[in-house]
Formats: sequence, C-alpha cells, structure tokens
Amino acid sequence: RTRPDRRRDRFSVSIPPQQPAMERNGGKQQQQQQLETAAPAPAPRKGAWRDGAVTYFHLLFYIAISGGQIFFNKWVLSSKEINFPYPVALTLLHMLFSSVVCFAATKIFKVIKIDEGMTTDVYVSSVIPIGAMFAMTLWLGNSAYLYISVAFAQMLKAIMPVAVFLLGTAFGLEEMNCKMLAIMSIISVGVIVASVGEITISWVGVVYQMGGVVAEALRLIFIEIFLKKKGVRLNLISMMYYVSPCRYLVHQLPRLILETTVCSHNLICDFPAVPFACSFPGCS
Repeated sequence: RTRPDRRRDRFSVSIPPQQPAMERNGGKQQQQQQLETAAPAPAPRKGAWRDGAVTYFHLLFYIAISGGQIFFNKWVLSSKEINFPYPVALTLLHMLFSSVVCFAATKIFKVIKIDEGMTTDVYVSSVIPIGAMFAMTLWLGNSAYLYISVAFAQMLKAIMPVAVFLLGTAFGLEEMNCKMLAIMSIISVGVIVASVGEITISWVGVVYQMGGVVAEALRLIFIEIFLKKKGVRLNLISMMYYVSPCRYLVHQLPRLILETTVCSHNLICDFPAVPFACSFPGCS
C-alpha cells in the first residue's frame, strides 16, 4: 500500500452502527430506573415529630388522670380524710357520671360519633360479661384502698401480665412456652420481693386487690373472645357508651347487699358529692 493510504488509515475513526430509536429510549428508561433505585430514601416528614409528641402527651395525660383518680378515691375512702368507706357507692357515682357524659357527647351535642351496628344479641352475649368484669375490677380495687396503701396496691397490680397470660393460656388464646414461663416467673418474684418490704400488710386488702387483678384480666380476655373474634370493633367512646350503663346496673347488687343499711345509718360526711352518691334508690 502507498504511504498516503497508510496515513488515511491512521487518522480514520470507526463510527459505531446507529441503534434503533426504540432501543435508545429503552436504554434511557433503564438508566433512569437504576438512578431512582440508587437514590437515597426520602427524609421523614417534618411533622412526624409532632405526631410522636402528641402521642406521648396523650400517654402522659392518661397516666396523670389515672393517678389522680386513684388518689382521689383513696382520699374519699380514707377514714383520716373524707371518711366515706363505701367503695360501691363511690364507683356507682363514677359509672353514672360516665354514662351521662357519653350520652350527652354522642346523642345531645353529637360531637363524637359512636360505632353503629350493636345488636341485642351482641350486647347480651358480649357487652354484659365485659361490663360485669369491669364493675368487679372497680369495686374490688376501690375496696382494697380501705385496707392497704396506694403504693402497695400499685405494686400488687404489677402482677397483671401474669394473670392475663395464665388466663389467656387457659382460654386457648396464648401458648405456654419456656421463654414466657421464665418472664412470668421473673415478674412474680419481683412482685413478691416488693410486697415483702411492706411494713403493714392487710391480707383482706391483698385479697380485694388480687380479686380486682383477676377481674381485669378476665375483662381483657372477654374483649378478645366476645368482641374481636366476632369482628366487633369499638372505639373508646363507643365502649364507654355501651359498657357504663351495664356497669352501673351490675353494681346495684353488691350495693344493696353490702352498703344500703350501713350507708343510710352511718353517713357522716361534708363532701358535697357523697350525698348525691348516696341518693341512689334504697341508699337513703
């Protein structure tokens, strides 16, 4: 070959064959998808921390209200303070107040909507047993404050997970295994150690409090069996709306047996809510 031909070969550039338009577009789409996949996850919403703060505020508010109600009940029942030793009548006052507030909020002012679809069959077979256990929890728990301190009562309530797990196992809702058995044993030992440190133990108060723990555990089991397994979903206000009247009626029986005569003859109290609590039929 001649020298000019060699020069042309040296400076010649190879041009790749042109790809079809569809293949080029497909390649671009693939590259875009790969870039989107490799891109970092979007940052969390700026308002996420506000949602968490609101949730924690609700939890703290519930703890404060619950603790305040416990000390209020102890204050009313204590012989050194208000001296109103009638836990059933006090619980009746709570139930009546809850029933009136729920009815006014849902039926009169209509600021809260309750879940519809409650039938007579569901109410009789599901709500009444739950309400009865709730009534037993409040009655026995308030009765315990007549004999033991608030701090000791809260120590005994720490046994609640054990009661729920054992009853759940008995009803077939939970499965016993070595891990759960070890956890329940640790909780039980902790409650026993805390109880040993109590200076004055009233076994009557302990029996009342443990009875309240068992009743509360049964209430949670009944909610799982009678409501959730039947597909009945009730929010908090709906639960209070349906259960509070039932609890009020269930409390009438122990009140008539235990406190009617005593309350009518031995009521010495200046607390303004107590005459209203004792104005229920048969208590005056």
